Amino acid sequence: DDIESENGDPSAMQQLRLRKILKMPSVLMPLFVVVLSGMSTQWYQPTLEPYLSKNYNISGFKASLFLIIDGAMYVIVSPFVGLAMDKTVHTRFLLIIGCAIISCSFFLIGPFYLPYGPSLIQIGIGLAVHGIGMAANFIGTLSILNDEMEKINGGSVEKATGMSTCLWITAESIGGFAGSLVGGSSYDIWGWDISCLIIASLHGIGAVLALGYRLCERKSVSEHNKCCNLWRRSNENPCE
Repeated sequence: DDIESENGDPSAMQQLRLRKILKMPSVLMPLFVVVLSGMSTQWYQPTLEPYLSKNYNISGFKASLFLIIDGAMYVIVSPFVGLAMDKTVHTRFLLIIGCAIISCSFFLIGPFYLPYGPSLIQIGIGLAVHGIGMAANFIGTLSILNDEMEKINGGSVEKATGMSTCLWITAESIGGFAGSLVGGSSYDIWGWDISCLIIASLHGIGAVLALGYRLCERKSVSEHNKCCNLWRRSNENPCE
């Protein structure tokens, strides 16, 4: 506030406001999940085709077809995720589920195999499961960011949509860049299984953090409601 009043510079006001927004846990949590999800979408883009061609003796064209499985599943599942959000599913619960699903999908794609050994069918199933997790995380995070931006902008839908979309796309782009870089590098250094294990573990951590944040949030809301009820009984309500 002091910087705004002293300089009177609109750009300084925007920078200060953005810094404040990015320090809010309710904004940082979904942005962190967006970065992780962006990493997962690009993690195997540079490596899946050569890995399948080398280990399963299929043509590059057939191997590249596997890259559309997660996107196709994302398109199919997204409407159902939206319907679930409209009814009963809490958006932050979606982040927990989404991170857990993506973590499981990379375990299926890489380090853990069914009893009969690695197969193209298992990899295809893992990629399809990944698409389900993408739908939960991408739609859930965008919804949360929209809600948070509306609170910050005093209920202005246009400003909230613009700001939340900007932050979401930026976080997804950062995640995509990091995913391609680290995914390709880890494949070259440690191989396919360890590379998949790394991103699976990161999403496992993301699920734990999202769960912890949700529990802390519920506790905070519960304590706030208790405080309000006590003050209402004394005919004074600081919650209004």
